Amino acid sequence: MGLKSRVVGLVGASTLILGGAVGIAAPAQAASTTYWYLGCNAGNTALVFYPSTASKTGAGSSMTAAVGDSVGIVNSTGNPVIGCTSPPGYALDYGVNSTWVSTNNSSYSWTYQFSTGDSSLMVRATGGTPTNTATMTVTLTGGGGGGGGGGSSSSSSAPVAPANLLQQVGLPADGKCTSITDTTLNWAGVTSGGWASSWAQWMNGGKGGAVCNRTLVYSLGLSKWILG
Repeated sequence: MGLKSRVVGLVGASTLILGGAVGIAAPAQAASTTYWYLGCNAGNTALVFYPSTASKTGAGSSMTAAVGDSVGIVNSTGNPVIGCTSPPGYALDYGVNSTWVSTNNSSYSWTYQFSTGDSSLMVRATGGTPTNTATMTVTLTGGGGGGGGGGSSSSSSAPVAPANLLQQVGLPADGKCTSITDTTLNWAGVTSGGWASSWAQWMNGGKGGAVCNRTLVYSLGLSKWILG
C-alpha cells in the first residue's frame, strides 16, 4: 500500500485535499489519503504503480481503503528514478471502475475520493510509450451503510453525484495562483480560474511545498462538472 497522510481539517461536503491538508473525518476514524506514484517498470515496457519514488521495486496492483478515503496518484513518468524514457513526463488519463473521468491530464497529481461500489483505478498514457493501461484493484471497507428504514415502497432512488475531484499543481514562479493559464487543466469543460494557494507533501520529491488547489464538483442540475 502507498504512503498515507492523515486528514486533519474540514473544508466542505465531500472534499478531501491531497497532501493531508483538509477533509472530512468519519465519526470513529478520520479518513485518509493514500499516495501512489505512476512510473515505468525496470525495462520501461509498462506503466506501473509504485508506493514511493525510491526505486523501481514494490510495484502495486491492489489497495484497500474505506468509503470516504481518498487516493492521490502522482504523475512520476518524468521522475529520474521510476520514470519513463519516451518521452518523460507525459500527460495521463485517469479512470474509475470502467469510466475515464479525467483525460489528457497534465497535472502533477490527481485525487479521487472513494464511493460505495468503486472497485478499480485505471491510468494510461496519452502520448509516448509504454501505452498500456495500469490498473489498481480497490477493495473498500465500511462506510457503505445503507439502509434506511422502512416505509418507502419506491424501487428508485435519488441520483447521486460523483465524488468531488481535486486538482492540484505546483505554485507558479511568481507566487500567484491566478497566473495559472494551462487550459489542459480545464477537463470536462470546466472554466479556468478558481485556484487557491496551499501546501502539499508530494512537492519537491516528497519534502513538501507550495501548490495551488481547486475542487471540481458535478452539478446534477446542470449535468456537468463545475468549479466548487
